Amino acid sequence: MASGKVHARGTSRTLTVAVTFVGSVLFVAQFPDIVPLITGNWPTIGAVVSGLVVGHYAPPDVRDQQKLRNHGEKMVEDDFGKLAGWLWSAAWEPLARMIPHRHWASHLPGVATGMAAAWLWWLPLAVMWWYGYTVPVDVMCWHVAGWAVQDMVHLMQDRWKVRW
Repeated sequence: MASGKVHARGTSRTLTVAVTFVGSVLFVAQFPDIVPLITGNWPTIGAVVSGLVVGHYAPPDVRDQQKLRNHGEKMVEDDFGKLAGWLWSAAWEPLARMIPHRHWASHLPGVATGMAAAWLWWLPLAVMWWYGYTVPVDVMCWHVAGWAVQDMVHLMQDRWKVRW
């Protein structure tokens, strides 16, 4: 099995490719006659990149390892501070108690990603809805798709080993 550092390196590389892509799109946007399809889809591009970012900090191991410090939690602490790291770990702890390690419910891209997105976003989305704001369904789907890419990278590094 891959270590936390190997998983982080894989998701970091995926994130780097995405940021490079967005930077290239920003450059191309200066010439809108060349690529009108890309420059007209900023919400989609933003949703995918935000999904890649969340997937970088919320890999499957964050969702299934209770009371065990993993690399995803350490990255949040290193990048955003101890309080953010503690809050991030606390947010995932109840879900981690329900899911065994390397179980399909935490590691299967698409299904597990959708469950994790529902876990992470239900309260913020409910508050937004309460105050009259909504996130378009297609934007949320693209966000989950970007996150699922990171989950796929993680699963590939685990050599496709999932417990059913």
